[in-house]
Amino acid sequence: MEKVKILRYLDKIMEYCLYGLAFTIPISISFIEIFATTAIVAFIAKKIMLRENILPERFRNITHISLLLFLVFSGLSMFNSGEYLGISLSALILKWVEYIFVFLIAEEVLNDERKFRNVLAFFLASAFLTGLEGIVQNITGRGFIRGKSMVRVKGTVYGIAGPFNHYNDFASYLVGVLPLAFVMIFSGKAIKENVAAWKDRYGVFFYLLTGILGFCLFSTFSRGSWVGLLASGALMILLSPKRKYIAAAMAGFLVLLLLIPVVRDRAMYTFQDGGDASRFEIWSGTLDMVGDAPFLGQGVGTYMSRFPEYIEDKGIQYAHNSYLQMWAEIGTFGLISFLVFMGSIMLRGVRLFVRRPPGVLSAGKEGLNYFVLLGLLCGLFGFLTHSFFDTQFYSLQQSVLMWFLFGLMSALMDLIEKKA
Repeated sequence: MEKVKILRYLDKIMEYCLYGLAFTIPISISFIEIFATTAIVAFIAKKIMLRENILPERFRNITHISLLLFLVFSGLSMFNSGEYLGISLSALILKWVEYIFVFLIAEEVLNDERKFRNVLAFFLASAFLTGLEGIVQNITGRGFIRGKSMVRVKGTVYGIAGPFNHYNDFASYLVGVLPLAFVMIFSGKAIKENVAAWKDRYGVFFYLLTGILGFCLFSTFSRGSWVGLLASGALMILLSPKRKYIAAAMAGFLVLLLLIPVVRDRAMYTFQDGGDASRFEIWSGTLDMVGDAPFLGQGVGTYMSRFPEYIEDKGIQYAHNSYLQMWAEIGTFGLISFLVFMGSIMLRGVRLFVRRPPGVLSAGKEGLNYFVLLGLLCGLFGFLTHSFFDTQFYSLQQSVLMWFLFGLMSALMDLIEKKA
């Protein structure tokens, strides 16, 4: 009986830690570490008490096999780490393993409608608060949550960073969240069957949330995030029956990019003299790094240490292409296993949405689940597109956000398939 109580407490600890993560990902790195570490300890303790393998039984499918291979190849890359072996061990255990645990815990713990609805509520409430932070920062020059200032983009142009350290970090968060807020606008029919006050409260909330997050995304002046949002919108147009409204929204977004001078100039910066020449030089040097260790990579976590050996007069920087940096660190096999992991989850989501039962989008909770799936799917697609131009995989907040969203989507797909 005592064992049953302890297991129940461990389940509750993991559940509430996920709520904490959902709310604090954009707000506090310290809280992320506290909630993630506590959940991991509880997760491992539960597995030990039940004498279960830490890896779930589902490690027989391609998603989890590729995830396991990603870890294996990341470990093997350390044969090339040389003097940076300590850095590699730290990166593997304290970063990648932690992120993967976040994914595994989310998909295992969020196994019923109540838990999933709760974590979604915390996530959207946090997005609303974070959006307000961006609005206040844009008006006053300083946020009210962490007191952060706007960040200089170029010349006299400053981008809002919200509670993040950089406008690109804020932008990648917005790209991941905005599609979810947007599709919830169209879920009114499904929600109205369960929530009588939909039009009076929830409908207004999602319109307001979408507007706030959209304004913030423009005000970051992050070009990569704009590309990510367009990619997200293109996928949504392909999948959603509301494609006319979505296409109109994307057309409006493009018109604003062209009509607002400061935004247009920022969007066209790549094509101007000088433009992104520095970034292209870094990419070229990173490819040289890949060429010297194409199969196992230079060693997980060693990119920054090896940077001056390949790219001169640039100090030490990220590759500004998460996939390219991963390729340099863990090699071709590691990158492929990661791409297979991501692709298998995304493809599963697309298939599940496309093969939905007729009329289900108007069918209460079941319809709401499909709308949320579409939002998560498109948000992740936009986030992963933006990652091609920036450092998301190597930022704690962005990485935890990505793995958390993958876990959230995997858990939701399990819930949908149980009802099928």
